[in-house]
Amino acid sequence: VIKTINREQYEYIIIEEPEMGLHPKAIQSVIMQILEFIKFGYKVVVSTHSSVMLEFAWAYRLIQQFPPNIQQQALCDLFEISPNSNVSKIFQGITNREMKTYYFAHTLSGVKTFDISSLNIASENIEESEWGGLSQFASKASDVVSKYMMRYGANE
Repeated sequence: VIKTINREQYEYIIIEEPEMGLHPKAIQSVIMQILEFIKFGYKVVVSTHSSVMLEFAWAYRLIQQFPPNIQQQALCDLFEISPNSNVSKIFQGITNREMKTYYFAHTLSGVKTFDISSLNIASENIEESEWGGLSQFASKASDVVSKYMMRYGANE
């Protein structure tokens, strides 16, 4: 016997590391599915180690600041979707939804939670500027390559 789940009795959807083993383009499809859940009124909690997911959260936050008539177009451009397609309807009316980003750190006194929602790379708060450590290696790689490019140039 298969039981049908009554969607109305659930408010949250929790997804743990949906990016595992996926190509970045496939992660974009997962993000689209998450946006669809949000459009249907669910609160979605995602645990991730994906810089793609955080790049989306960063872009979404900035897109929310654009004029309302531009927001849907910007999301369509981000996902390379025609604004006239049925898929683009996912973006209608979702930019008023709040998206929060948290970083959990193990400390001697236990786990601490940091709200890094602005994902501001210029922040003095290291947890926020390095996106909870996810951009740390990319930043370091960029710094090292820039340092040596300035000294020795490229031998391509």
